[in-house]
Amino acid sequence: MRGRRELRCLQYQPVRSSFATPARVVFRLPSGVVVTLPTEIVLAVVRRGQRICLARRSQQVATSRGKWSVVTGYLEPATDPLSQAWTELREELGLCSPDLRLVRSLDAVPLSSPLSGKAFVVYSFLFECAPAANLVLNWENDQVEWVEPSRLTSPDCVPWQQPLVEALLKH
Repeated sequence: MRGRRELRCLQYQPVRSSFATPARVVFRLPSGVVVTLPTEIVLAVVRRGQRICLARRSQQVATSRGKWSVVTGYLEPATDPLSQAWTELREELGLCSPDLRLVRSLDAVPLSSPLSGKAFVVYSFLFECAPAANLVLNWENDQVEWVEPSRLTSPDCVPWQQPLVEALLKH
C-alpha cells in the first residue's frame, strides 16, 4: 500500500533467560528509531466470599520480594491473557477449574514504573474460589492469607495492584 510504512522485526526473543525477564519484541522504524513494546502481564484476583487471596512473594523472585500480592505473571508469547491467568493460578496457588470460575475481566490497562521507567500492559481478571478449595504454593510465594481487599493499601503490599483490584471488585 502506497505511503504506508512498514515495521521490520529487529529482535524477537520468545525464550526467557530467567523467570524475571519477560520476552521482548523490539522493532526498528524506517527512520532508525528503535521501539520496544510494553511488557504484558496478567493479574488474577482470587475471591472467596468477601475476602481475596494474597500471597507473600518469596525471596527467590526477582521483583517485590517479601511483599503481599495477588497472582501475577508475564504473558508468554503466543498465549492469550486469560489462558496465562489460568496458568499462573495453577502454578502459584495450585488452583484450577472446577474450584475456580472466571467472574469478570477489565480492559487492558497501561502502566509505567516510576522507578525503572518501564512500560507495562496489565490484563486483569477476577475469579471466584470454591469454599473447600485447597491452596498449594510454589517457590514464588512463601505464605498465603484470605484478607479484606482494603489490606492492599498496606505498605507491605505491591502498591500498583490496589486500583486494579478495586476496579475488578466494584462491578
